Amino acid sequence: MGAPLNVGSNVNQKSFEYTSTRSIFTLDVAGKVEMKVTFLSPVVPDDLMKASLPQSYLDLAVYSTDGNQHDVQLYTDISAGESAYLRSGYFLLTIDQEWVSGDRDATAQWSYDVAPDDSYVAYHKVFRQEQLPFAEVNQQTEYGYWYYSTLFTTTLTHRTGGTDVATRKQFATNGSLDNTVDTNYRAIRDAYPVFAFAQDLGSVGSTSVYTLFQLSLHQNDAVQFLGEKDVQVVPSLWTSYFSDDVAAVR
Repeated sequence: MGAPLNVGSNVNQKSFEYTSTRSIFTLDVAGKVEMKVTFLSPVVPDDLMKASLPQSYLDLAVYSTDGNQHDVQLYTDISAGESAYLRSGYFLLTIDQEWVSGDRDATAQWSYDVAPDDSYVAYHKVFRQEQLPFAEVNQQTEYGYWYYSTLFTTTLTHRTGGTDVATRKQFATNGSLDNTVDTNYRAIRDAYPVFAFAQDLGSVGSTSVYTLFQLSLHQNDAVQFLGEKDVQVVPSLWTSYFSDDVAAVR
């Protein structure tokens, strides 16, 4: 957690707790608004379909603590790293980590879409352009497709593939994003591309307003091994339940 834009003041971390599946941060902003940030990686031992899903979640609860209403906009992105900002006129919360490859010179490719049904799921799809099956660099996988998704609403805006500095400043200035997709696919370290959502939470009082984001890595093949005659490839279990990765995201 940090302040890559040097905008406003850092939040005050009031508490942190963790369980076998959750990391939970409670963050105070100037004694006016609190934000409970829960990183969840579920374990579902009694449901193979749910257990097969390669998904983690970011659950955000925002509420007023000073008895007043506050207009709040929420920003979060992943970079080709993961970042989350909460904006209420003067503050940002940030979290960063690189995702797509351990090779920062590898070229990333991406897209943005909304699932074509009544699930109303908006998603960024991000991946290494040159897929290297079953390979890793610096202990990071080099194949598969990352999805960063959330519920599509009329107050959701996005920016896909824009530079980190420009995209985050756009939100810090406007409280929203311009719904554009930059198709200048490039290396991770070249004008760091980010894949961002901004959600206008409206006027927030003492009742928590919740927003959920999902991050998942979809690899069609899970493992390979030397069989009796040749190398055998075993598909990921989620492919037994879903027709494609978008269906699994939904």
